[in-house]
Amino acid sequence: MKVEVGANPATILLGTLRALILLRAYFEESGIHGRPGVTVIGGFVGSDAAWGAMESRWKEILGNYGIKYFHMTDALSQEGEFRSIQSWMAQDICNALAKTLQGSDLNPVWSGI
Repeated sequence: MKVEVGANPATILLGTLRALILLRAYFEESGIHGRPGVTVIGGFVGSDAAWGAMESRWKEILGNYGIKYFHMTDALSQEGEFRSIQSWMAQDICNALAKTLQGSDLNPVWSGI
């Protein structure tokens, strides 16, 4: 099989039955410390293009508020990056980020035990 330099690995067929696909993912967990009754993991999976589009909008939203990174516990407790942001504004940021994820081509993945 002849493959061009710089070809997208997701489009290269290996034989007649297999394909190589590259995906990116981000996962977060909760309930693994101490003696939790429930442990959950959730995140998103998608192509580089889907992540690039979402990350661009995500960074724009955070930048509009002078925030470098987002952590939900900081937003809810108004600590860390959110220590000088009023609660209504933190809620607006959370809503805008949630809409960005909802409107993206990323696929949600989750599980709990």
